[in-house]
Amino acid sequence: SDAVGILHQRGICQQTSAPIELVASDVLDHYRTYSLLEKLLHSPPKLASEQLAFQIEPQTSQ
Repeated sequence: SDAVGILHQRGICQQTSAPIELVASDVLDHYRTYSLLEKLLHSPPKLASEQLAFQIEPQTSQ
């Protein structure tokens, strides 16, 4: 995606020692999360009443 290309040009991989695949995965995760929240942002009362569940990998939750 364009966002991954821009981050790569700005040297994010060198700064964080992260492979480009990890950066791309992270960017796509953020886009997916925003896409889930976007419809709720148009109706704030729904945002408070909706219960969103996000999967967390076991090693992350420890």
